[in-house]
Amino acid sequence: MLSSRGRPRRAWLGVAGAYTASAILVIPIYWLLVTSIRQPAELQSATTLWPTEPNFEGYASVLGDAAFGQNLINSLIYGAGAAAMAILLGAGLAYALARSEARWTRWVLFGMLVLQTFPGIMLAIPLFVMFSQLQLIDSRWAVVIALATKTVPFTALMLRPYFQAIPVEVEHAAWLDGATRLQTLVRVVLPLTLPGLVTVSAFNFVAGWGDLLFSITLLTDPALQPISVGLYRYIGQYAVDWNQLMAASVIASIPAVAVFFFAQRFLVSGTTAGATNE
Repeated sequence: MLSSRGRPRRAWLGVAGAYTASAILVIPIYWLLVTSIRQPAELQSATTLWPTEPNFEGYASVLGDAAFGQNLINSLIYGAGAAAMAILLGAGLAYALARSEARWTRWVLFGMLVLQTFPGIMLAIPLFVMFSQLQLIDSRWAVVIALATKTVPFTALMLRPYFQAIPVEVEHAAWLDGATRLQTLVRVVLPLTLPGLVTVSAFNFVAGWGDLLFSITLLTDPALQPISVGLYRYIGQYAVDWNQLMAASVIASIPAVAVFFFAQRFLVSGTTAGATNE
């Protein structure tokens, strides 16, 4: 049995460990920021933790690049498209699986769970062949649909516990008032699962925003490529423009950070809800 004196000590050690781990995780972010504002002469022989004279030319060059702006717009389209398609298809699938009493439901869930373990490259090549036949190569729809092969099963798996936690009597009351099953889902059930919807939408948006594999496989037109592919412009054959590359990386990370910042109050309840459900 743990003594009363030992409990505060263990709590203190846990807090210290959490802060230490957080500090270690912050180091790459700090180095990214510092490298983006160092003088070119300091990049190879920096001896200080902070540049003696900050240099913001990399940010000015990146923000003045029209191609970089187009890459950001494309990433926004792919992120929003992946999140929207996942909710449209995944929420309905999750609701059907939550209310289904068929024996094969568990096998469907198992299949979707296995699909999440597949490396993206296993899907990229078959999708490339299929989209080539459908003449969808160099199309934004191709990337959004490819992302949906990962985000829709993920959304269904995440939202199913939410729907299971909603009493069926709530839906019966809506049906007695004359609502159809679709109206009940949209107007009654989905609003009750708002934390889950925000959580999965945040994760799906970030997955679409940072996608590299599907974008580099299905797109050859630079005007359609997202920021994850556009960053390679700053990596030359014989040299790397570190100022611009790091500045572009910092800017590219802001939308993903902003999404999680605004969704943070939903994330804890969203990721833990349904943890005790079967």
